[in-house]
Amino acid sequence: MGILTGLLPGLHVNNIALILLSASGSIVVFAAPLNSYGLSNDFILLLIAGFIISVSVSHTFHDVIPTTFIYLSALLMKIQHFQFFLHMSYF
Repeated sequence: MGILTGLLPGLHVNNIALILLSASGSIVVFAAPLNSYGLSNDFILLLIAGFIISVSVSHTFHDVIPTTFIYLSALLMKIQHFQFFLHMSYF
């Protein structure tokens, strides 16, 4: 999930955290059968929190990839415009 939020510039880890936190009550109810294995509802909430933290860490590392390419494309555009104005000054 962190790879997805890191590579897509419009999707941020805060959106995923908000969705998971707002649905945490439903997730705990859905995971109620795990209580028979000794997992309490508090532990399930800790698992959700751990998932959010791992998504945010993964997002941090994978966010470098699109940022680099966006920066490089903007830099190349500036270089092209600069070269265009250099050629125009000779006329």
